[in-house]
Amino acid sequence: MKHFAGMASKNILFLFFMGLCSMIYGQECNSCSKFYYSFSNQSDSLDVNSKTSHVFILMKKKDSTLFTDIQNKKADSLEAVIWADYKRTKSGTISYKGVPNAKYKYYISKDLSKPTNDIKVYDKIGTGNFMYTDDTKLQWELVDEKKQIVGFSCQKAQTFAFGRKFVAWFTTEIPISDGPYKFRGLPGLIVELYDDKKYFVFSLIRHLKNDNDAVIILPELRTRKLIETTKEKFVNAKKSHREGLVARIKNGPFSQEVSNERIKQIHDNLKKNNNQIELSL
Repeated sequence: MKHFAGMASKNILFLFFMGLCSMIYGQECNSCSKFYYSFSNQSDSLDVNSKTSHVFILMKKKDSTLFTDIQNKKADSLEAVIWADYKRTKSGTISYKGVPNAKYKYYISKDLSKPTNDIKVYDKIGTGNFMYTDDTKLQWELVDEKKQIVGFSCQKAQTFAFGRKFVAWFTTEIPISDGPYKFRGLPGLIVELYDDKKYFVFSLIRHLKNDNDAVIILPELRTRKLIETTKEKFVNAKKSHREGLVARIKNGPFSQEVSNERIKQIHDNLKKNNNQIELSL
């Protein structure tokens, strides 16, 4: 095993390698690309049947990338159309009926020209838009293991971050130092990523090169009345909002229409959703 970070000579070799790969890879590395990842997660740590599947998209243009749930991207696009139509017609009501409700509402923005611990996260609490910078330092350890994944020759790496041990398989055949979620900093694209219990698994399923539709600009609705905060404050506020859901329903204007059985079901679902990808800040 070799440590990727912390040695000057390795950093020099890494920079040289990335420069060489960029020349070989041509202009594709600096053009627009889309990377689609399947994402499997077990929301209840005690129930293997609580696994759900999602599709995420990593959009890249030059040195910038944007990562989000594809349903989230669709929802924001539809909401933008509805909002524009509402302003144009000046109607008294606005309805978001038919807009998909994505489980994961965050966008993760990375500037690959900056240090690996400068990642901006745009997320929601209720209807509020928030942004925080995550300065988690990823220390990768390269492992002398290789295998083929979706046609790419990949090498294994591992790190301990967010309270969990993660394994990544990256390929130098796509010399983009990025990957799903907040993970980046390896000498190639992360093709597969999972924690040691495989509660959370990202796997590359599709790659579109030179795609001029790879928009990496946040939807306008996500930056309206944006509140900039710290990661710690955001995590605590989101936890409080989640734990207060049942109380808000009971005290809300439509509380009479919600049965006790339905309230119990919501409470039980909240208890089962106990397995987050980040165990610690």
